[in-house]
Amino acid sequence: MKVFLPIVALAGLGLAADMNVWDLDDSCQTPERKGAFEKAYSDAEVLAVKAQEDLEKLKGARPDFVSNMRTNWDRIARAATNMFGFVPNTDGHDPNEEHYSNVRYVYDRMVKTLHNDEMIPANGYGGLKPLLLCDESKFVWVGRDDKDPHDPAGRPLRESRPKEMAGTKAGAWVYKKRYLVNGAKQPDTGLCRPGVFAVTLTRNDFIIFCPPSFPGPGG
Repeated sequence: MKVFLPIVALAGLGLAADMNVWDLDDSCQTPERKGAFEKAYSDAEVLAVKAQEDLEKLKGARPDFVSNMRTNWDRIARAATNMFGFVPNTDGHDPNEEHYSNVRYVYDRMVKTLHNDEMIPANGYGGLKPLLLCDESKFVWVGRDDKDPHDPAGRPLRESRPKEMAGTKAGAWVYKKRYLVNGAKQPDTGLCRPGVFAVTLTRNDFIIFCPPSFPGPGG
């Protein structure tokens, strides 16, 4: 089975990176999908660590004499220019320069998650362990007057989540304490539209991978 997983969506140096910082939904845990996730995650880890190491080298001056070290510095400098749009200073790039520091910030955070197993932020953006999901149908519709499945008091959704349900909101698609509010009930969440491989909803702490991410038998 082939699988296409957007590395940026996983955005996280061993043979298998530790994915325990994520809640890997059971819909993603078929043998084919789980193996593909682990490989993609490990590949992303290797790339992030290598990028961080290369960016560190740009802080040093370009070697004066022809050598493998100068060839490597030039390679990294070309990549930085082509990919990120800044030209490294041959005397050693200032780590506080805006373009460099912005790129370094991204990769440092990726390495913390992918290599050091530290989720950023520690408790997610909404206080939930970040979720990787592979089946849109996991979400169930809860109307504004229906019981909130995650409310200990069993209140209707309009009372348990008054801010989200303000106005004329009809209800929300709900799964694992994620609430996708809608003004009107639709046939589905609308996340996995035709041609969409994956969707990241940062505020809800989850990434959903859609059918095009899993082509072929066993997907």
